[in-house]
Amino acid sequence: MVKVGILGSGFGRYHAELYQKLGGFEVVLMFGRDEKKLGEIEENLNIRTTTDINKVIKNEQIDIIDICLPTPLHAHWAIEALKCGKHVFCETPLTYNLDDAEQILQASDKYKRMVFVDLFFKFSPPHQIALDHTKSLELGEIKSVHSYNKTAPVWGTLGLQKNVRISTSIILIF
Repeated sequence: MVKVGILGSGFGRYHAELYQKLGGFEVVLMFGRDEKKLGEIEENLNIRTTTDINKVIKNEQIDIIDICLPTPLHAHWAIEALKCGKHVFCETPLTYNLDDAEQILQASDKYKRMVFVDLFFKFSPPHQIALDHTKSLELGEIKSVHSYNKTAPVWGTLGLQKNVRISTSIILIF
């Protein structure tokens, strides 16, 4: 049984539901800032919660930390989790810059723990269509690719527009 600690109660709640459906995983503890949301998670998912992120990171029962925090926080908490001997599963994007990603890689090597990045967009229908056209060369050789993703405003007041819908656009220029 893989013991999981989740950081973030937005996408983190969804991840917790997936772990429960998969089997082979136990969510030991989830961190969040919104006590009302955490109470609902405890009641409906039967998962212990905390507003102290270090209680998750330093919990000796936990094997892997699932990071569902805003992207600017990913590198710091991934490295902290690695320092505490945890493997890391992180929402996309891993970071906004290469330096942070390199620091995570170095910490992974130093502490001999794995880092996994959630690449679910790779399997979305627009991405699959673009990959199929790219691999087949039926439209010719690609000269340029532009990909745009907008996600739902699930992080409360952390800066996402309230009227954004989930959408993906990929433009291939042949």
